[in-house]
Amino acid sequence: MTRGNQREQDRAKAQKKAASQKKPKESASTLAKRREDDATALREKQKVTKS
Repeated sequence: MTRGNQREQDRAKAQKKAASQKKPKESASTLAKRREDDATALREKQKVTKS
């Protein structure tokens, strides 16, 4: 069990890498707007396919 220091260094490195890869969370207003835009696009697409 002499790997204590190496384990801590690897853990710190992994946390740093994971933090840089995280996507920013969307706010509630942004999420609602995106959902509405997606719904509008889907409705238009359904109109085209039914016509």
